[in-house]
Amino acid sequence: MNICRIHMENILPEHAEAIMAYAVENEYPEIMGRAAPLLLNKSLEEIVVKMPEKLIVPWVRYNGKWLECTQTAFVRRTEVFEHGLTVYQCNYNASSNYCGSCSRSPEIFISQILGELLKGAASLKSLDTTFDPSFSCCDHTKPALMAWRSAVEADIKNIPNFTTLL
Repeated sequence: MNICRIHMENILPEHAEAIMAYAVENEYPEIMGRAAPLLLNKSLEEIVVKMPEKLIVPWVRYNGKWLECTQTAFVRRTEVFEHGLTVYQCNYNASSNYCGSCSRSPEIFISQILGELLKGAASLKSLDTTFDPSFSCCDHTKPALMAWRSAVEADIKNIPNFTTLL
């Protein structure tokens, strides 16, 4: 199994679905745990129809944890931006909805991030894309953007490994 496991780990990102099927069939929870996060970009229905019955409930719970984290990321936006822009010395003017430093609206880059988060759990697997610093309107809002990302990263760390739900 060791040589097979090493080979599977090397090709895991490109063949996560097949490797997960193999791990399920042969009851290799360690490999299941490594493949599971890579399958989050697939729909729940697409994955569940391929799983044995005993893994459906754990998969639904696992997927649900990631979706909860995505929903929490929306709440984190409120915490960081509606209450935090003044903390980060942004010259945001609420009455005009523009940053006093760069004359752009922070809402533009916030909406870009929210658009990424709407992609679901998969958006949390590529935080560099979801929280691209180039989205920020200026240097005054970048710390708030990074604080939002850090809060989401902390939430992700609390998501249990798939195998703990078996």
